[in-house]
Amino acid sequence: MERTLSHDIAHPAAKVWGLLSDFGNLSWLGRGIQRVESQGSGPGMSRTLYWQYATEPSIQQLEAIDNKRMTMRYSVRASASLPVTALHVSHRVAATSSGQCRLHTHFELHAEAAEYEADLLQVLESWVNLLAENLATQLRQSPPD
Repeated sequence: MERTLSHDIAHPAAKVWGLLSDFGNLSWLGRGIQRVESQGSGPGMSRTLYWQYATEPSIQQLEAIDNKRMTMRYSVRASASLPVTALHVSHRVAATSSGQCRLHTHFELHAEAAEYEADLLQVLESWVNLLAENLATQLRQSPPD
């Protein structure tokens, strides 16, 4: 199952990408995450997200990043709380004519069983909504250049 979500963010693309592209740092994400541990740098690096209400962490591995095109792709490892055989997430930040930007997020989800797909998709959509909301919040709170 694949799904693409788009969110308009009232900040310049370069600023949004500056936060999003720092794969090992999600300190700006806030709610729900206790801590993030990262290993390595660039493609191949991983980050482990320790969620406040989850019984186990989420491990994500950066597959590709292109700062010029403002795109990234990462995979999320399956776990007991994430019953998937494969999950890949791609983000693309695109400037709009108004000087703001649009965040496009694409999921490639392969659930262990078809009955999990709708619930997993709902969780992923919530994650991206939180991501977009917190990107905007962090940039509103940041001092101007």
